[in-house]
Amino acid sequence: MGGRFADILDTRRRLIVEAKISTDDLVILGAVTQAMHYRMLANRDVDRIDGIAVLLPSEPSQLARDTLSQNDMEVGFIWRKEGTFVEELP
Repeated sequence: MGGRFADILDTRRRLIVEAKISTDDLVILGAVTQAMHYRMLANRDVDRIDGIAVLLPSEPSQLARDTLSQNDMEVGFIWRKEGTFVEELP
């Protein structure tokens, strides 16, 4: 991908996941933009990736969800909860 690497590239699910250590809304929005950039690079020659998600240490805020939703951005979230992972994918 042009010398850039996504944190997780799940080709089976056609998904790029960008991991962050903070659930700050601006960090989440930056991660979404970063993942969108990686998806564009991955799909330049061959359509390989559909979805993007952000991996977080805890559940994202409603404000982050609303910001993405109001801008018609379909983004998934994955976070740790009680020793397991919760996936909320579009």
